[in-house]
Amino acid sequence: MAELTPRRTVVITGATGGVGGALARRLSADGWIVYAAHRKPADAAALRDAGLTPSSST
Repeated sequence: MAELTPRRTVVITGATGGVGGALARRLSADGWIVYAAHRKPADAAALRDAGLTPSSST
């Protein structure tokens, strides 16, 4: 029987732009589960569309 390897998980703050956004998207593309912190409720949909799990920091 093949051994299951758990997916790695990370929380990224500042995931709506700049370095945080680039890192969150890259890690997600590499198979990580990414919880993406954001401040504005309107940002949640864009993060979800990018394959990330939005996590409000407020």
